[in-house]
Amino acid sequence: MNMKKPLTIVFALLLLTSIVTVAVADPWDSVVDDPTPAEAVWVDPTTTLDLDIGEQFVVDVILNTTAGVYGFEYKLFWNGTMIDAIAIQYHKPAWTGSSTEIKNETGVWSGGAKDGLDYHWLSLTQLGAFPDVTGVMSMCTYKFKVLLQPGEPEPDYVGALDLAETEFTDDTASLTIQESGAIGTTQDGEYIINSIAVPDPKVGLDPDYVLGVYAANFTVDIVIEAAHPLFAVKDLVGWEAKLSYNTTMLDALDGIEGAWFKGFEGVNGTYPIVNIDDTLGVVHVADMYLGDHTNPSGAGILMTIVFNATWMYTVPPGIPPVTCALDLFDVLLVNSASDPIPLYGVNDGVYEAPYITLGWALDCYTDSFRKKCVTPFIGMGPNATADAYEPQDMVILYAYLTYNEWPQQNWIVTFEIYGPRNPYDNITIYRTAITNANGVATINFTIPWPCDNAYDIIFGKWTCIQYAQVKDPWSGEQLDYSARPFDILKWDVGWIVELLDVTVDPDPVAVYETLNITICYKSIMQIPKDVVITVTIYDTLLDPIGEDVFDITALPGVYCNPMEGCTWTTIVIPKWAHVGPGAQVFVNAFTALPSAGGCVYCPEISAIFTIVIP
Repeated sequence: MNMKKPLTIVFALLLLTSIVTVAVADPWDSVVDDPTPAEAVWVDPTTTLDLDIGEQFVVDVILNTTAGVYGFEYKLFWNGTMIDAIAIQYHKPAWTGSSTEIKNETGVWSGGAKDGLDYHWLSLTQLGAFPDVTGVMSMCTYKFKVLLQPGEPEPDYVGALDLAETEFTDDTASLTIQESGAIGTTQDGEYIINSIAVPDPKVGLDPDYVLGVYAANFTVDIVIEAAHPLFAVKDLVGWEAKLSYNTTMLDALDGIEGAWFKGFEGVNGTYPIVNIDDTLGVVHVADMYLGDHTNPSGAGILMTIVFNATWMYTVPPGIPPVTCALDLFDVLLVNSASDPIPLYGVNDGVYEAPYITLGWALDCYTDSFRKKCVTPFIGMGPNATADAYEPQDMVILYAYLTYNEWPQQNWIVTFEIYGPRNPYDNITIYRTAITNANGVATINFTIPWPCDNAYDIIFGKWTCIQYAQVKDPWSGEQLDYSARPFDILKWDVGWIVELLDVTVDPDPVAVYETLNITICYKSIMQIPKDVVITVTIYDTLLDPIGEDVFDITALPGVYCNPMEGCTWTTIVIPKWAHVGPGAQVFVNAFTALPSAGGCVYCPEISAIFTIVIP
């Protein structure tokens, strides 16, 4: 039991300012965990054990008196860094008269020995001449949540729930339970938060795979990895590491101290060391704090190593890339006792050298123009996909032929084009064209729109296969004229923005009632599209009874994965609408309103519903 020094308090019936409303905690469970003799006030239970971060616990401030209580006042202090009072509920004694809340205040204490602690100040009293209340009672219930948890080697945290300036009176103002003395006692509470084992950090390279660009610089960071961070209790004061590399492919230029490590330095700073041996191909780096500092915690950069890509090679098509290891070794983290800090592991890296493909290359791609837009997705690169077309779009195809990246003129390129496979009419196009001075051959055609079965014949995946018959010195000692570089290009054909479905709710809908209209759509293009949606409603006698026009943005999809979405609007059914079945809603999608030069994206969709009497 913690005995407190006596403190004289003038206990007056004054309404004070700064009354704070706090959240409601659990009611008192009417069970005294740690009984205390009469004329005493205490935190119950006096000790709460085995707490972990995020856990909650509940305590009461209990009063036991045989002399009777007419009014009371106390302050409860705690460490707000470790625990948070998430709910507080005070309880008025079973007084027969009305009672007054004089003080109900929470905050952070400033001034005196308890400076910086969180507190709750509670003061209640009766009004008028009424009998005192005796017995065991809870004055207030507190629910706390654990915010922090110590890590090994730190011990369990023992925190105080500190009762201070406790005073209680009867109606003659003669009874006082103060912080010590013969009349009564005050006992604090405590809570114990378990210390947890701290995992070991991991050191690695970021990025751990680098694709080089010839003659260009790049950087690799030696880092404490975010998945396995460093905890402050590890007491890191210095580190050392070596990084090996291939001296034919790379030159190591510099080492730059990491901002994360330096960010914990004291007034005397740090002492970084960078030693580059370009003969052996080893960068030896280290860093340490000089004097007082903040123990590092978290994850971040220890050192940045700057390299230059000094080597590039040429290969025939199909040869695997050439790589070398970026080997991180002899990694050491040290604490203030000069003891090594155990590591979870070390993550090395890989460097891939740049290269030029030696031989023929053919690239098929499209023009950037579409009937309703311009797109940057034209399918450049091997076996790529281009953005979608719609019926009656002009398709312009290009073939770029090179040998060792040099354009080839006056070569014949074959274009073999297939529409979607279907049971009605499979479209196939065979064309040839000759490359110009820039190595480019081109053809064009229009996506057709037949009278019958157009959707099955036209909508779907289109493919263009390009070939060029050339001579290839890599087939043997003599030139081989049977080599055929080729490329495959694919694209979608369909309504680039298509209305899928329209539904209404409620159905039936009453006159004066609001009709909710949901419109679902999809976009097969790889760029966002601005869409103007129009909605028109007819009643059962085909009278137009409502309309709406609004804009949406159809987000981009990708090849084989169109982007689908839904939008909605509301229209009120007017008084003059004819009731009955067969009312209709019609929805269209435009690039802009027709009067503003817009074009329709796709065919109209509609739905039927019923209008009823209110």
